[in-house]
Amino acid sequence: MCDDDAIMKPATFNHQKLLRARARLNLSQHDLAVRLHDLGVEITPGSIRNWELGTSAPDARMLGPLAQALGLAVDDFYR
Repeated sequence: MCDDDAIMKPATFNHQKLLRARARLNLSQHDLAVRLHDLGVEITPGSIRNWELGTSAPDARMLGPLAQALGLAVDDFYR
C-alpha cells in the first residue's frame, strides 16, 4: 500500500538563496570563488553564475564550503 502524501520529493537546491546570500555580503561571483578557493575548493565564477541562474547546482561536496563562505547552514539552500 502506498500513501502519496508520505512520499517525499528530493530536496531542490534553492539558487535564489545563493544569490541573495552573496548579494547580502556584497560579494561578486569572483569574490565568492576566491573565498571558496581559500577553503580548498576550486570553482570558477562562471560555475557560481550557473548555480545562481538555476541552470546547474553545486554537487554535495561543495555545499559545506559554500555555506561556510556565506555564513549559512547547508540546509539554508534547501528552504
